[in-house]
Amino acid sequence: MKILHIIFSMHTGGTETMLVDIVNEQAQHADVTLVIVNKEIYEPIVAKISSEVKVIRLNRLSGSRSVFPLIKLNYLIWKYKFEVLHCHTYTLSSILLPVFWSKSKLTLHNTGIESKNLSRYEKLFAISDAVALDLKLRTGLNSKVVANGVDFSSIEAKTADTMQRVTDDYRIVQVGRLDADKKGQHILIEALHLLHEQGIENIKVDFIGEGDSFLFLKNLVQQYSLQHQVRFLGLKDRSYIYTHLKDYDLLVQPSFYEGFGLTVAEGMAAKIPVLVSDIEGPMEVIGKGKYGRYFACGDAKDLAGKILETIHAQNVKEEVEKAYSYAVNKFSIKNTAHQYIKNYNS
Repeated sequence: MKILHIIFSMHTGGTETMLVDIVNEQAQHADVTLVIVNKEIYEPIVAKISSEVKVIRLNRLSGSRSVFPLIKLNYLIWKYKFEVLHCHTYTLSSILLPVFWSKSKLTLHNTGIESKNLSRYEKLFAISDAVALDLKLRTGLNSKVVANGVDFSSIEAKTADTMQRVTDDYRIVQVGRLDADKKGQHILIEALHLLHEQGIENIKVDFIGEGDSFLFLKNLVQQYSLQHQVRFLGLKDRSYIYTHLKDYDLLVQPSFYEGFGLTVAEGMAAKIPVLVSDIEGPMEVIGKGKYGRYFACGDAKDLAGKILETIHAQNVKEEVEKAYSYAVNKFSIKNTAHQYIKNYNS
C-alpha cells in the first residue's frame, strides 16, 4: 500500500509527535511518504522520522498565495499514484484537486473543528470517542475512532524502588504548549498558590514547553511569590521527556480543551500518577477515573485538594501498575498504526 501523509507544518504538539510515531510504524508494513506543506518545521522532531519514510518539504511560506507548492503537491500525488492520502489538518482538502478527494482521509485531533469541507474527505478518523461524539453532535458526520498510541518501549518507567521517594519535595510535571486558554497551566499555578497559603511549600512544579502564555504564567508565579516552587524548563525534545517523566511524583494536565491527552498516556507509561481535568478526552484516557484522578475543569481549589489526595494516597504503586497495564493494552502505537492501515479502505 502506498500511503501519503500530509500536514501543513511540523511544530512540537501532540499531533506532530503522534504523526512521527505513526509513519515510523507504518513504514514497516507499507510504502510511506510524508509531505510537509509549509516551511514551519521544528527540525528535532523531523529528525525522529525513520529513514524508511520519504519526507518531502514543499517549503511554502505560511499564508502565501503562491500556487506553485500546491501544484507540486497535486503533481506528486498524480506521479506516484498514492492509494491513500492521509491528511492531518482539516483545511488540506482545499488544496487538493477534487479528483483526489476519493482517496483522502482525515484524522480529527481535536473537538470543535469546523465542519466546512469535511464532506470532501472519503473517510474521517477521530482520535477518541470524545472527538467522534463532538463531530456527530455538531455536524451529523460519522467517524472511525482510532485512539492515539504511545511507543512504550521508548519511555523509561519508574521502578518499584524509586516509587519510594527519598526527597522531601513532591515533584509535579506539566507537559504541553504554554497556551493557558487551552491547556490551563494557570489553574495549576493557582492551585499551588492555595496550597502555599496553607503552609505547604514542598511541592515543586516543572512546566515543559513554550508558547504565547509564557510571560503571563511567569508573572502569575511572581505575583504569588512561587519562584522557588515553579520552574519553566522550556521546550524539550521527546527523548528528554521520555527519560525524565519517571523522576516526577505526579503529572497534571489541567486542560480546558483536549481531544485526547497524549501526555497523560505517556505519564501512565512512565508509571507515575496522573491527574486531569474532567473533560472528555483526558477522562477517556484514564478510563473515566479508573486509572487516574480528575478534578473539576477550571477549579483550582478542587485541583489543590486532589493533589493533596494523591500525595497522601497509600496505594500509589498498585494504582500506577494498573494504569500502566491498561494503557499498554489500549494505547500502543503499533495498534494505532495497524488500525489505520486496516481501516483505510474498509
